Amino acid sequence: MQKLHDGMVGNNLASTGTVYRDNSSWESDLTGTFADSKQFFAFGGHGLGYWAYSNGKGAGSHFYTANSSSTFHTSETQDNSNAQWDEIRWGGSSMRWATMYQCNFLRNGGISSNETKIWNMFQGLHLMMGFSSIMYLDSREGSRYAARIGAGWTIKESFFDAAAYYQPQLPYGDSDPAGSVIVRVKGYSTKGSDNYASSTTAAPAYTGSNASSFSTWDQTITL
Repeated sequence: MQKLHDGMVGNNLASTGTVYRDNSSWESDLTGTFADSKQFFAFGGHGLGYWAYSNGKGAGSHFYTANSSSTFHTSETQDNSNAQWDEIRWGGSSMRWATMYQCNFLRNGGISSNETKIWNMFQGLHLMMGFSSIMYLDSREGSRYAARIGAGWTIKESFFDAAAYYQPQLPYGDSDPAGSVIVRVKGYSTKGSDNYASSTTAAPAYTGSNASSFSTWDQTITL
């Protein structure tokens, strides 16, 4: 995330920003007020699919400390080391664009209740960029992503372009689904054309009655 941050600053998209790394990055940063206080937020790290947890809260962003700089998790699925779908509500404050550089965060497995859990995170958020598969972490992808945004591309297409360039590095044997990386963007339909100069007025919060106003855009990268 450091290179994404530096690219945002270097392309005059942000004058400053905050980067929490390693044991300074906590589950509560995503589930509390910190992340939602940022207009543009990104997470990069380990992700667990919805099937990894027994608590039914959905896929999660994994942290190796338990909301502490020194207390390490006792199990991979420990609650306070994982920010899961049911614990995240973004957009009620400042966040408009979220990017999740982790495996499987937007993977619903074809289960409608999982899809609803994903959409319930949208409480004013315009777009969420992420993956519906195993993905490959390369910090240079953040630099390209920021450069495309800085050049005036839409945020969605900037994310797709950077992923198309770097995700083919994923070894075929590590892929799931086999042989591909599924890059996914979800959001309020009219916000698919957002660039960094777009309005930062909150999108409507997701409800069951306005579900048809939200869209999913996929790009499948063949390995």
